[in-house]
Amino acid sequence: MTPAGPRAAAARLGILAGYSAGSGLIGTLILVEGFGYLPGHSAAVFGLGTLVVFAVGAFASALESLFGIVGGFLALALFVVLGNPSAGGPWPMDMMNEPWRSVGPWIPNGAALTALRQVLYLDGHAIAGPLWVLAGYAAVGASTLGLLARRGRPFLDLSGGAT
Repeated sequence: MTPAGPRAAAARLGILAGYSAGSGLIGTLILVEGFGYLPGHSAAVFGLGTLVVFAVGAFASALESLFGIVGGFLALALFVVLGNPSAGGPWPMDMMNEPWRSVGPWIPNGAALTALRQVLYLDGHAIAGPLWVLAGYAAVGASTLGLLARRGRPFLDLSGGAT
């Protein structure tokens, strides 16, 4: 799961960037053109969707590079088990119970939904915080993946002991 070297890490991140842009485009087309939602915000929805997919993908890839297959389970726990309920859905963060109110803004799911609300209802005001969270996950994931690619193996292989 750890890239064999820096070139392999760069290739993985490049493919992830292309996949992220494609996902952002398809999601935008479905929402705006297919269902007629979010008219007038296509560029923002595309950019946000691309950033979310890249941030989550890079961070999950870094977790797998750090911990081997266990990293995949950690990513699942973070982004699905914690991330989905803490995102809030139709409820703003202030209306959520603890611990979701505290962790929601710091997980990509909640940051993305908050950013989308800010774009749709407030013309992008106060969007910097959620974008920094998403950019942080992307940067930490990409840089960790790059550093571990030099090593060529997981930092800690929880399936068979430390390496």
